[in-house]
Amino acid sequence: MNPFLLDTSSRRVAWKLLREEILEQSSPDAQIDLALTFWKQAPIENPLIDWDNAEKWPTPWELLHTNRFCEGALTLGVAYTLILSSPEHFQDLGLLLITDRQNHVQKIVAKTHSQVLNYGWLDRLPATTIKNCQVHSRWWFDGRNWQNQFSPEKKL
Repeated sequence: MNPFLLDTSSRRVAWKLLREEILEQSSPDAQIDLALTFWKQAPIENPLIDWDNAEKWPTPWELLHTNRFCEGALTLGVAYTLILSSPEHFQDLGLLLITDRQNHVQKIVAKTHSQVLNYGWLDRLPATTIKNCQVHSRWWFDGRNWQNQFSPEKKL
């Protein structure tokens, strides 16, 4: 059953069960696949998140409560799922606002374990996929809030 068709309480329970299932996986790749599969079921609409204002980004519980998602909100949902489920495996996870002029893409992606998440549609690709992209902003999660850590000198 698609959890995003259920009531708020049931969505939260489904997300909790997902995080428990992620913890049972020993491979970060398996953990990523579970998170991507879960969030692929979410409904999608026009952009909802203002990427210039991290203080106003929804918490994972707010995302599940409103049940409204844009492509960036799905990236945020995947990031929260991985970081909160298995922080020891995903301490390197960051969000990047990228522009890929060659492929006509501007979006938020998550990067972890030398992989880029949600470059296409909730997919997992090698980080080299974005080697020719311009990175406008970069964020990391401090356990409570997303912090901007953009530094043009840092490598992706």
